[in-house]
Amino acid sequence: MQITVKCFALARQLVGDESVVVDLKEGATVDDLKKHLAQLFPQMDRVLNSSMMAVDGDYVKGDHLLSSDHEVACIPPVSGG
Repeated sequence: MQITVKCFALARQLVGDESVVVDLKEGATVDDLKKHLAQLFPQMDRVLNSSMMAVDGDYVKGDHLLSSDHEVACIPPVSGG
C-alpha cells in the first residue's frame, strides 16, 4: 500500500519536500512507517524518535495500523521562544 506522509518543520527540511510517498506492506503500523522513513532518509532517524505522528488529524501511538486512505503527518518537536 502507498502512504503519503506530510512533513512539517525539521522533517520537511530533512526530506527536502512537504510530503513523501512510501510503499508499505498491508497491516503496517506507524512504527513500521517510521522505520521505513529512517531507511529512506537516514538523516531523519534522530528526528523520528522524538516526532509525533498524526493519522487523520489525531495523534497516534506506534502500534496504530495504517491503511492507504489515511492522511499521515510527521510532526517533530518544535522549539522557540
